[in-house]
Formats: sequence, structure tokens, C-alpha cells
Amino acid sequence: MPTPRTPKRRLSYANVTATLALVIATSMGGAYAHGKISSADIEKNAVKSRHIAPKNVKTSDLAKKAVSASRIKPKAVKPKHISDHAMWALIAPDGTLIQGRGVTAVAHPSTGFFVVTFSKSVTNRALTATLYNDGAGDGQINVRNCDPDHPAFISCFATNGANRAMVNTENSGGINADGTFYVVAMPLTPGTVTAAPRVIPRAQGGAEGR
Repeated sequence: MPTPRTPKRRLSYANVTATLALVIATSMGGAYAHGKISSADIEKNAVKSRHIAPKNVKTSDLAKKAVSASRIKPKAVKPKHISDHAMWALIAPDGTLIQGRGVTAVAHPSTGFFVVTFSKSVTNRALTATLYNDGAGDGQINVRNCDPDHPAFISCFATNGANRAMVNTENSGGINADGTFYVVAMPLTPGTVTAAPRVIPRAQGGAEGR
């Protein structure tokens, strides 16, 4: 009597699908199984800006020097995005710019007068200047804005402008005299303008000027 043959089982669609899913999951390692995807798993240019939630990419997520100038659209960076800094210069008696930052030109129209041009507007910045004399000798120095819209405006000859300041150096007798000096335009928080005080405090115990 012949031995009965075991009937062949045909794979169902469900069997095939399950097997393929297992093979794919195994071949791709445990990354997806654990919910972790590395950059190697993502095709180049597959992730677009629209796929990233707003404010989801932090500075700490960027590699050092990863963002170069070529990756930034023209006019994408506004002044408000840039940290402000002081602009300053050390200037010789003949108007030569010895060193500095943010100063583009110096004019010396007459004895004791200098017109300093900065790379940014100084209309709402605090300006200060001091003589550079190694602690020897006496003298005076004054600094004023060249912008007609500034309350402390002084005419800077034919070079009036928001980016310029007038510096006047004098000897101890108040006579115009050329001298080496520092001039500084203090940092300004973009969009913030602090009005000049109406009352200027005098020395302790003295009266207040109005």
C-alpha cells in the first residue's frame, strides 16, 4: 500500500508580506526598531526646510563653521541679528588713523579739528573721547555729533552726517591744538533709543544744571 503524500501548503499573501517585512527590518539593523535614524539613513537633500518644525534647530545642533556665507541668502541677515560692538579709533595729531575698529576715515580740516567717519550711524550712540598723552601735559578735548537730527549737533563743515563725529582738541589754555586722541562710539542695542536727560547731575553737594 503506497504511503500517502503530505499535501503541499501554499504560502498565503499574509505569509509573504510578513516574511518580507522581517527581512527588511533585519537588513536595516536595529536603528528603526529603536526609533533612531542617523544621517546615513537619510538620502541627500531628502529633508527640506518645510520638514523642520519652527525653532526646532538650535545653535547646538550645528557643527562649528557649518554655516558659511555661501549658505545664507542675500539680505537674510539683518542688523538686529548681529551683535553690536563699540567702534573706536586712536588718531594722530595730523589726522592719521593709527588703529581702530569701525572707523572708515578721518578728516583734519583745521588745527584742533577732526571729523571721524564711522561704519555705522552714531546718532543715538554715546560718544566719548580722551587725549592720549601718556599722562604728561594738560589739554582739553570735546566730541559732538555731525547729524543735524541729533540734539547736540555741531556743524562739521561740509561733512555733516549720521555716521560722523567732530572731535576738537585744545591745549590747557583752551586754544585749538592738534593732539593724539582716542574716540569711542559705544555699543547700541538695535531699535533702542535712550533720550538725553533734562537734568544733568553736578558733583556731590553742588547744584544741578537745567
